[in-house]
Amino acid sequence: MVEFAANIILFVPLGFFITLLFQRWWIGVLVSIVLSTSVELLQVFLPGRLATPRDVLSNTIGGVIGCVIALVFLGVARKRALQVDVDKRPLGE
Repeated sequence: MVEFAANIILFVPLGFFITLLFQRWWIGVLVSIVLSTSVELLQVFLPGRLATPRDVLSNTIGGVIGCVIALVFLGVARKRALQVDVDKRPLGE
């Protein structure tokens, strides 16, 4: 259970920053899935390491959580930017 939670936490920043960078949530999710799957497949070649679908799932969940946090962050930033634009308009508009 601790490893599952650690895998989630590890991929939250990835989903967050990829979503911020490309401004598309699905790119953040896709990168999380591809990177997680790649890491797990590479573990097949490392002695003492075991690749499991559960690890891919937990990493992807972390990436999705990061994407959701980024979407909330972007929404708040856009709302504040619109509010600033409204506040800067001359009176009468």
